[in-house]
Amino acid sequence: ADPDGAGAIGAGLAGRVTVLAPGGPDGTGVPDPRWEAGPDDPAYVIHTSGSTGTPKGVVVPHRALAARVGWMRENYGIAADDEVLQFASLSFDTHAEEIYPALTAGARLVVAGSDSTLPDHLRLAAAGDGRGPTVLDLPTPYWHELVDDLDALPRPPGLRLLILGADQVQQRAVAAW
Repeated sequence: ADPDGAGAIGAGLAGRVTVLAPGGPDGTGVPDPRWEAGPDDPAYVIHTSGSTGTPKGVVVPHRALAARVGWMRENYGIAADDEVLQFASLSFDTHAEEIYPALTAGARLVVAGSDSTLPDHLRLAAAGDGRGPTVLDLPTPYWHELVDDLDALPRPPGLRLLILGADQVQQRAVAAW
């Protein structure tokens, strides 16, 4: 660490923590560390409640993530002109279905704030270009709430793909949608 970085992290951590500053004193910065990942290396770890109720980490390798992302892009037609709402918590595996297909397709990824509700976010998104999200990937109970509130919050006009999961879809909601 440079003197400023060492002061910021404290003497106890100096030497054990590397501080990479965006620009070094001479303006050249620090080169990116060399790192390569293979298909079987971990992409991320997601924790499940497990059948015992004890959280268990599940390693998702790059190969599995890449296969899922490729399948979603091809079968859902996710493209650069899409706008995808990233709504799921990063601790829930659905986040990967929202983030990675959008980014790899060059689509616009709109990140919902941790304190925003789905209706709040859809109002804000529609106020931008008026189109709102073209792709929504929601837990079915959230979609049911959205359907129940269609009078106050109409369906996003640009929506072309709705992905639902985690619960059974109610027929009355399909009829109302």
